Amino acid sequence: MKTRIAPTVAALLLAAPSFALAVPAPEHASPPGAVPSGKDRPRDSWIELDRLQLTPVVDPVSRDLADARAALGHQDVARSAQRLRDAAAKLRDAGTKALRESRAQAATQDREARDTKARMDVLARRLDVAAARIRAGKIADTAALDTALDRIGDKDLDRRWVVSDVTTWYAVAPEPQRHFEAAASDYARKDFAGAAREVRKAESFLRLESARVTGNTRAALVSADAALERTAHALETGAVHSATELDEAFLQANRALAQSHGARAAASIGHDASVTAGYELKAAADSLEGAAAWTKGAVRSAAAAAATDARALGDRLANGGRWTRREVADGLESMSSALDRLGDSIGLGHGASRS
Repeated sequence: MKTRIAPTVAALLLAAPSFALAVPAPEHASPPGAVPSGKDRPRDSWIELDRLQLTPVVDPVSRDLADARAALGHQDVARSAQRLRDAAAKLRDAGTKALRESRAQAATQDREARDTKARMDVLARRLDVAAARIRAGKIADTAALDTALDRIGDKDLDRRWVVSDVTTWYAVAPEPQRHFEAAASDYARKDFAGAAREVRKAESFLRLESARVTGNTRAALVSADAALERTAHALETGAVHSATELDEAFLQANRALAQSHGARAAASIGHDASVTAGYELKAAADSLEGAAAWTKGAVRSAAAAAATDARALGDRLANGGRWTRREVADGLESMSSALDRLGDSIGLGHGASRS
């Protein structure tokens, strides 16, 4: 079965006019030029609940949590509790935003938004409880806070990514590939522990991205995440016998990320959110190019060419250029074909995920 980036390309073509469309006004407050790149933010800031569970500090909620941990480490109880309450308030706002933005969409998306709001509200209440426990002296150090955060539910906490805006998620889209490259360098130097840690850093971004999608696209990310965890464990135990094993895991992960961003680009076009679609296409192009970097020959060349075309189209969409739905459909189709070939190159098949 051929890879599909939902909604289908055919659905886009059905709605396609025969003339070029101007991009509508941006659907977010920040101008396209204000969207940062991955180079514009501090790197390698992490909440480390244990050596196997890393959470990147990349958005307002994670920054509040990191600040709460740091403050508690310095015995600043008041600041620590306040930062947890700040995180709780942001989660409530995120849930409200998800519900507000779903009103003009299909019933399925409205149900998902209501579920997201309910989860954000539960998480916010739990953070408020943790803040009260800090003030009461019942959470006295960072180890106790880490335990409390782990019990609160890191998987649900990742759902804040569903309603993160373009300025948040687009800035970190290149990060998985950066950590894959660092892991490969560490492996070449026989620093297997360092390589494992870099793999787990990349894995944390896949966990965030999997919160933004559903269905087969999410299944591909979850499968790639599991493959990265197995790879990290294998590195730590000396069970990785060649760089090719790393190449295949990194290709699978980048492929799943490209599928996810491609699906979000198609969905954004369907909702007339063309600026967001542009950034999703650019992120998909980065991930597709990243996947191609771990293979060679004609497959690599075809993927690189599709990535170049997708990035150029994404730039036009994001920056107010002219585009047609036919172009978007063709771009998504080209990406799907390149993703199929990448999957075939490591035995994943079309649209399949490695078990």
